[in-house]
Amino acid sequence: MFSSNGNPLPVHHFKALFGSKRDPLKPCTLTLSDCSVELFQWKASTEQIEYDLKNKQSRLTINFAEIPLNELPGFNLGGNKTPFATGQISGSFPIEFRDSTLLVRNAVIVAGKGAKIISFTKEHKPLLSLDIGIIKGKDELLKNLNATIKLNSKNNKLSGLTLSDLSATLLGGRISSTPVSVDQSTKISPFTLVLSNIKILDRIHLQGDFKGSLQGEVSGIVPLAMTNKSFSIQNARLQSSGGGRVTIAPPSKQQHTSERIFGPEKPDADYTFSEPDLLLNRTIDGYTTINFKLKHLQRKTSGGEMALLSPEGRLSLWQNRLKPDMVSLSNFTTGFLDGTVAIKSINYDMSRKEGETTLLLNNIPLQKMLDLQGTKKIYATGTIRGSIPVKIKTETFEILDGSMNAEQSGQIIYATTPEERAAANQGLRTTYEALSNFLYVQLVSSISMAPNGQSVITVNLKGSNPDFQAGRPIELNLNVQQNLLDLMRTLSISSNVEQIISEKSLQLHKK
Repeated sequence: MFSSNGNPLPVHHFKALFGSKRDPLKPCTLTLSDCSVELFQWKASTEQIEYDLKNKQSRLTINFAEIPLNELPGFNLGGNKTPFATGQISGSFPIEFRDSTLLVRNAVIVAGKGAKIISFTKEHKPLLSLDIGIIKGKDELLKNLNATIKLNSKNNKLSGLTLSDLSATLLGGRISSTPVSVDQSTKISPFTLVLSNIKILDRIHLQGDFKGSLQGEVSGIVPLAMTNKSFSIQNARLQSSGGGRVTIAPPSKQQHTSERIFGPEKPDADYTFSEPDLLLNRTIDGYTTINFKLKHLQRKTSGGEMALLSPEGRLSLWQNRLKPDMVSLSNFTTGFLDGTVAIKSINYDMSRKEGETTLLLNNIPLQKMLDLQGTKKIYATGTIRGSIPVKIKTETFEILDGSMNAEQSGQIIYATTPEERAAANQGLRTTYEALSNFLYVQLVSSISMAPNGQSVITVNLKGSNPDFQAGRPIELNLNVQQNLLDLMRTLSISSNVEQIISEKSLQLHKK
């Protein structure tokens, strides 16, 4: 056992080899060799300890070997089925000790191969993991660690310690911390981590239905408060110039060739994003909010692509203990088709895969909306705004009484061939002529879509055609019924056929 000024130190079972002959060059130095000790609950060793009898200070290098990660403070939060961390770490700590103060200089911590920090779902399935172990060609976990540790006393007893001047090279970047104190009950005072260019994204691995790859460095400020059971975060700001791709691929049944061409769309979706900017908060009981901004977000499925520009919003997780699977998205806005799309709020149940919200469209070019429909004969100017109520259930969604209206007047040109006009009846021929150069002053539409994709779109147009009947006022009411999901699949049939032919050719080549 050891003590300092009558205060017990967290040092036990010390062993060393001592020789009575002193070094003539260091007559006031007591030297111990082949030393081992239990520091806190971990075994450590050092080749030599030098104690200056005159100045009452000591120098040594403590070596730790194969300490289980889940035994370290802050890492033992999980249970046997959901370990928060796995693997072992080792380290080398050059230390100077004087007057109850330890100075750590250029220490090194190395995580063994396979060492990970893991997050689990409530079903005890891995959600994501952070690989902190040795990886060839990548930076070590922690080096150049410097810190000042002062042992605190109260009533002539050790009451805790204070850590200050903490800085290190972490995964090729830089990390530092404000002072932090730990008392005998292992209560840790609030502190703030400062991160700069930490190469961590490519070490994150998604599990289960999520796949993908991330890259880039992370910088930011993370205010933390920790206990022996949990932690809280207040206004942490994390940024990266990188990004990545995430694939959501839930299990699906094997499909025949014809089903793959004309059948339901595959549930797989690829999300590509760049330059994330996060503001993170977490209460001690787990309620988490994430205010996010991205430079761009692109979603790609077998049915097509959708690009969002500068999306931002707020995610809320684990807000209600009775509904841990409920995720809330609020104040979401993004650039879309040169306009904007917004969502005030949506509560999505991840276990039941259900949610309801309303999409708010503003300043969307009418021509680009028509292009999404695969329309090739209509040219239109002007922009629209809309309100689209959406109900999501499992892998389907429906639209209930949505509306899209023009924000100002514009022009619509519907191009027809002489053959089409000749084959049309008189009423349809009149409509063709009116729309050949239609200048609208009002465009009001509604849209509804069932979960199977069947949709009804009504359009009310008011305006005139200067080239038709001397430009007299015209009002047109259009009613369009189609399957929007079939339309999206039709637009992607050619790519699916090409993929299937390629796969068949490869199979024949292997035979």
